[in-house]
Amino acid sequence: MRRHAPRGPDGLLTPAGWALAGRVGQRLGRRYAAVLTGTAPRCIQTARAFGFPNYRIDPAFDSPPAEALAALLPQIRRAAEEKALTLLEAFLRVPATRDLLFEAGERLLGAVRHVAERLPRGGRALAIGHAGSIEPALLLAAGAYSGGPFDFFRECEGAAFTVEGGEVLAVGRLPLETSDGPHRPSGPAV
Repeated sequence: MRRHAPRGPDGLLTPAGWALAGRVGQRLGRRYAAVLTGTAPRCIQTARAFGFPNYRIDPAFDSPPAEALAALLPQIRRAAEEKALTLLEAFLRVPATRDLLFEAGERLLGAVRHVAERLPRGGRALAIGHAGSIEPALLLAAGAYSGGPFDFFRECEGAAFTVEGGEVLAVGRLPLETSDGPHRPSGPAV
């Protein structure tokens, strides 16, 4: 599961986003039995920039409703600043956003399990989605995550979910390599 590449105010990938996704895509290889994206153009464009012209669009890989999160963003940013929290920690402290994020995380985990059930034995899938779904899914699968605390994933980062028999056995973070260069700070753009 990877987050989409950097996008502009129009919701489409920026030239830097296309370039970053192209570099990341060169290292991904083509060993995927399935490639899926959320419905947002930036997810679809990221799949193309990764080098996958064939993919399936699935709304299960979408983020929580941006309008709902946007109304709460000033309160969340204030809480993060005042309490020295990461943006993700602040999102989880506000009950309304916590509920939205965990609903998105549950939906994403369900989609990951669904895809995994249909893969050939030992098969792999790649999905492109949003920070606001990947992190809550990772938190919900926390028993399988062996990493330390984290904030929202930066663009093109993600998590590898190992699923067997419908259960998430392991989760690992997929960071960018330093050679990928700088890009926007992490966090949902709402």
